[in-house]
Amino acid sequence: MMISRRNFAMLTAIMLVVLFMFQATGIAKNRLNHAQTNEYALENRTDMQSENAFSPDAETDRRVLFVADEKTSSVAATVREWCTYSKRGLVMVENVEDCAPYLNSAEVLLVDSTALDFDRDVVVLQGYVDQGVSVIFCNLPDVTVVGNHVELEELLGIRGIYNPQVKLTGIQLFDGFLLGGMQIYKAEKPEEQELQDMDLTVPWYLTVNGNTAYMVGLVDDLKSQDGEVENEYAPGLIWRYSGRNGSVFVVNGDFLEDVTGIGILEAMMYELHDYELYPIVNAQNLSVANYPSFANENSQEIQKRYSRELPSLYRDVIWQSMSSVTERNRSKTTALLAPQYDYTDGNEPLADTFTYYARLFREKGMEIGLSFEQVSELPLEEKIARDLSFLNENLAGYEYRAVYVSQFDETSRKLLASQPGLSTVTTVTADYDSDQPLLSYEDDLLIQRGTNDAFSHTYTENLRMRSIESALGYTAVIMNMERVAYPQTKEDSWEKLYEKMSANLMTYWKPYDYFDKTTLSESDVRIRRFLNMDYSESRRGEQLSVEITNFEHQAFFILRTHGEQVKDVENGTFLKMENDAYLIGADAENIVITLEKEDDKEYYYYR
Repeated sequence: MMISRRNFAMLTAIMLVVLFMFQATGIAKNRLNHAQTNEYALENRTDMQSENAFSPDAETDRRVLFVADEKTSSVAATVREWCTYSKRGLVMVENVEDCAPYLNSAEVLLVDSTALDFDRDVVVLQGYVDQGVSVIFCNLPDVTVVGNHVELEELLGIRGIYNPQVKLTGIQLFDGFLLGGMQIYKAEKPEEQELQDMDLTVPWYLTVNGNTAYMVGLVDDLKSQDGEVENEYAPGLIWRYSGRNGSVFVVNGDFLEDVTGIGILEAMMYELHDYELYPIVNAQNLSVANYPSFANENSQEIQKRYSRELPSLYRDVIWQSMSSVTERNRSKTTALLAPQYDYTDGNEPLADTFTYYARLFREKGMEIGLSFEQVSELPLEEKIARDLSFLNENLAGYEYRAVYVSQFDETSRKLLASQPGLSTVTTVTADYDSDQPLLSYEDDLLIQRGTNDAFSHTYTENLRMRSIESALGYTAVIMNMERVAYPQTKEDSWEKLYEKMSANLMTYWKPYDYFDKTTLSESDVRIRRFLNMDYSESRRGEQLSVEITNFEHQAFFILRTHGEQVKDVENGTFLKMENDAYLIGADAENIVITLEKEDDKEYYYYR
């Protein structure tokens, strides 16, 4: 078929225009990408530092009384951490008799049972409860001690010991206690057995009629016809006895021995009051640590597993699947770079690979941070110097605000204080450590520890996640990609890790979608404001007035009620999260929350 010169010229012109459009788009995309600029460092600043952070040792109208020996108590660290976050003062005494001067000004009396003389103290505690004092038993003594003290059983709402030691088949957390709804921790299928890491051996106490159960143990022969647990006879794990003027909360287990306890304690305060208002962080982080590497490392093992080199695996396989999950989950991601893992194998990082990822991260709205981890044993100071030399040569001017250290130690502290190239770093994210506070200052450096491993979600980890979300509206998921580059077991293959990661992210955090997704720089600012703020509140009729001190731009609260609904927030916003639970945003240092009893009302949502 012949075409005229005119038609040929038109087709040629069209092809040139199309070619120009595609090239121009790519050129513009590269020029306008601004990969060398950390947009989150520009937009997220705060004057909040450690010197004026709230301390539970400060004078405050809200305070709790705690009977314990802080040096030996297994729950003291949790209680102190809870008071720090909830802005409560903490008064600690070692003897029950020393409580009397503080009872009228304390919200609640907490007791570590290891500090009690049961022949003497039970009668005193019973007298406090008769006066209207509410008590939280953070743990229980050995079952033989309980059985030998009838007065103690009566105080705790126990009518007998059915079995000094029973092996549970699972645990049930009831709806309305922690945010996120009811949850059953029971391995029904063989593949679920690896998830069950809870302590299932407990004393089986029979509690008196009328107790309120919040968590119970499951045993196979205690089921009603509809499959529900017969709460009256189930082994109690957390319950409330309200048979006297004051309430007594009882924890049968070690649930308050780590940060899981902060949500449990806050839920107990909600159960004690007509409503409970408390500050939160409101930040959901996803940090991808040690990714990507820009060097061709561990070639023999990677080739054997994937028939390709490490840079190709990261670029063509892992990036596609990982970004797909994070986009579907609407996560904001911080990539904590490991330019290379092994500094002794002669394989240096490739500049082109780094430039490719820098542009890609900016297009996807990701923040870049640094990792202090390696598989070689190069002195940390030398490793970081080499990393910064490479990064600054290929991405000059980028402001690194966050670093990842699996275990934050004195070496890391000294390096952050002395290395000029790290002077812009404001926050450290580290792996979860049950012996360390979740959120804290190290001088003016903020430490925000991880709450979950992206590749793991056992029953214990799920309960911890629910508790932290309930108390702080905070999550920090860490996805450590060193396992892929230097696998140790068959379980470290990307196919298996991806299956776990995608299932975890897309399932367990879904009930908490109402909290904001943040990068590490964004959560750094929110956590600083949270740690430094204090507040007071008062109610008159339907109006709940809140005054915030050390306020800077915004603050967040959770309000939990018993049947009341939020109608309006003056100088703020609100979002109904679930029944009787609201996320409150404060845009000024004084807000007024209007409550009402009616059910059928329109809700105002965050802009």
